[in-house]
Amino acid sequence: MSTDNVTELNSGVCCGACNATNRPDAKFCVACGRTLYGACDSCKQKVLLSQKYCESCGADLVAALGGVLQKHQKHMADALAAAKESRFDRALWLLSHVANTEDNRFVADAEKANLAIEKIKQLQATAEAESQETLAKATQAYESGNQPLAAKLLATIPEPMMTSEIKDLREKAEAFVRRLKESDQGLRAAIAEKNWRSVGCIVGQLLEFCPDDERYRQVATQVGEKLQANVKRAIAKGRYESALDTLGCVPRFAQSESFQQLTERAGTLHWLSDQVAAEPIATPMLGRLAVRFAKMLPADAAPKSLVSQLADRLKTGPRQARSHFPAWNANLEAAFGESVAVLSDPRSIALSEHAAIKSSPGRFNVAFGLAIQGLGLGRIEGHFCEKVGLLGGRSKRKNKVWGVDLGNASLKAVCLQEIEGRLTVIDAFVRDYEMPLCRKGNQASSSNLLGKAIKEFLDQKQAELRDAGIWCNLHPSGVILKTLRLPPVKDKKAIGLLNEELKQQIPIPMDELTVVRWIAGSDGDKIHGRPALAAAGRKQVVECRLAELNSLGLKVDGLQVDTLALVNFAAYEFADDWAQQPESQTEDQIPSVLLVDCGASVTNLVMVSSETQWMWSLHSGGEDCTSRIAQARQVSHAAAEKIKQNPAELTHPAEQYQAVEKHLNDSRIRIDASIADALKRNKRFLINQSYCCGGGCLSLGWMRRIMFHQS
Repeated sequence: MSTDNVTELNSGVCCGACNATNRPDAKFCVACGRTLYGACDSCKQKVLLSQKYCESCGADLVAALGGVLQKHQKHMADALAAAKESRFDRALWLLSHVANTEDNRFVADAEKANLAIEKIKQLQATAEAESQETLAKATQAYESGNQPLAAKLLATIPEPMMTSEIKDLREKAEAFVRRLKESDQGLRAAIAEKNWRSVGCIVGQLLEFCPDDERYRQVATQVGEKLQANVKRAIAKGRYESALDTLGCVPRFAQSESFQQLTERAGTLHWLSDQVAAEPIATPMLGRLAVRFAKMLPADAAPKSLVSQLADRLKTGPRQARSHFPAWNANLEAAFGESVAVLSDPRSIALSEHAAIKSSPGRFNVAFGLAIQGLGLGRIEGHFCEKVGLLGGRSKRKNKVWGVDLGNASLKAVCLQEIEGRLTVIDAFVRDYEMPLCRKGNQASSSNLLGKAIKEFLDQKQAELRDAGIWCNLHPSGVILKTLRLPPVKDKKAIGLLNEELKQQIPIPMDELTVVRWIAGSDGDKIHGRPALAAAGRKQVVECRLAELNSLGLKVDGLQVDTLALVNFAAYEFADDWAQQPESQTEDQIPSVLLVDCGASVTNLVMVSSETQWMWSLHSGGEDCTSRIAQARQVSHAAAEKIKQNPAELTHPAEQYQAVEKHLNDSRIRIDASIADALKRNKRFLINQSYCCGGGCLSLGWMRRIMFHQS
């Protein structure tokens, strides 16, 4: 260090900024307040800002000063470049390194930097305001459907100024523009190939993008006319599904009133064609659908031929055993077992010639089961109003018995008598109520409707009821059913085990219940045990049912739940089949029959084998289908009931019957799950035959959707 520096240290410290002299121990100038010291860049030791060399390491402080000045100049230049690129935050960050220095040697640089900072902040504020204004315009353009303008506006915003909101909108707008370009290219290619379906779909999309584009509107009108002409040709050739597919390609812009009429016509024809072709059995209802189908196509011979075929099939068509209805579509695969039919013509009972049974085929099976038990021929002997004689025995059975099924939609009654070793129908009666007892809002008048039907039955059959037993049904909703297998123990112990199971499974005191018990006979089977069941109903419910029937003039000898009446009917009806098929019984599985009985409010499932049975009730039936038609047509339930019996009257069947079809599909899912669970719990069941019955099973589509696999 020079002699001048030494003298300066001894005499005082000179401020490099203002040349004022300060005391040797001063850190800041007394005249300007700036710092007097800094740090050596090489050794970081304290040095006077006015020194030329570092007394600690000898570094050239003047040269170091020149390096700092160059660094400041670079920061200033880089900041200017960043500001030009709208990277204002970086520019401010660079300038802050110059503006915030406390070294008095860089006062001029700091002043320049501060001026630059103020200017850049103003530029930044202006740029941000412009970006927000552009964003607002772009958003308005995007929301009004002018996505290309939105993309163009957003492209003017510098990348560093783009917020996440701006980036999201720009990405959507640019993606739209890309799709628009691709669609336009696809439209040109489809027109060149004369692929009019594709043209219709693409131009429809383009009009959604650009609804006011006159070019696309013109193309949409032209292709709409071509497609509708193609639809008419497809209908004339009987290609209804293809016609509907083509109509789906007509741009919305070209969908005029004539398009709507053509769509309704194609949809109705397709629905009618599908129903007539796909239904498994021939019925008068199906015949009426075929007639409507033919009337819609008077010049087409094929629908007329279908009507003739159906008429011939109804008169002379082959009928499956036990079924009143001839087969129609033989290509359907049974969902449960090897075959499906409507159980309307039992082999074990001579039906004779009774108008009531002929008019309501498949609806008397519960009544058959009640009468069979009343004659002492049922598998299940116990019932819910069992009377015990003075000496402890059961009351004497009568040789002819009326089974009276008091359903929610009708009263069905049949009188059976064993004549020359065969059950024979002596008489029968059926009466539909004015409206179903289970119909919503009908609870108050249900007793009157039931009483009216019972009175008519009693008045008409007064002579036939004399000296005959009367057995009535109990609704499944009032009964809890349990099926199980007991160990291969003797009767007394088996009954005890069954009672213990009841106490554990039913949280109601036993003295409040009426219980029907059944335990299979002990045949020496030590492997599979003894099948058993218990049906428990509250005494109060049973007593109310009996009191109601008595008050209506119906004095009953037996009361049985619907599902057990069906068990008795099936066990009696199929006993000979099982006896003749011992070779089909394997070590672990036994041939079984599934009955699906669809009533107005309940669908009962009953699985019966020569060994045991299983029952389950789905609280949904024909009245649910009626309700859905009423909702779709906006008509009363009474009008909907008539339409259900003759769906050919539906004005727009493809739409109006859709809710019914969905309901049937949902019911099938629940039925599948229940049957799968039953087969899992009792692996001895081997379903080889399935039958449906009850008034609900003849509703259009019911049998196809519930009893067959859907292709």
